[in-house]
Amino acid sequence: MTKLRKTNSSLHINNARIAGLYDLEHTIGKGHFAVVKLARHVFTGEKVAAKVIDKTRLDPVSTSHMMQEVRCMKLVQHPNVVRLYGMLV
Repeated sequence: MTKLRKTNSSLHINNARIAGLYDLEHTIGKGHFAVVKLARHVFTGEKVAAKVIDKTRLDPVSTSHMMQEVRCMKLVQHPNVVRLYGMLV
């Protein structure tokens, strides 16, 4: 089960599993409204980066920018650009 807690304006995730497929590990980056966690696929062991967004920090402009980022990532296929595997809302 995913346990979320918010302290000092930052999002902390403990013992989390995303959609039953990925176990979240340590934080590899963070920004204004998201943290990026190393995640491991529970069946294949493949490592991915999972961006966990704190929706309470999103205003309409930030939401629009985030959705534009998702649209761009879906279109781009290049070895030097991070691949978007999916999005959970």
